[in-house]
Amino acid sequence: MRKQIRKQERSLLYVSATRAKREVIVICHDKPSPWLPEVVG
Repeated sequence: MRKQIRKQERSLLYVSATRAKREVIVICHDKPSPWLPEVVG
């Protein structure tokens, strides 16, 4: 079950990022997805 959830999360992020016209805004609750790179500000 956990593996399936991780696969679905990765797939949703990929689809949203590749189909966005202008920008992608990702909001997370708790800790960020492991599929997102760390952003150093």
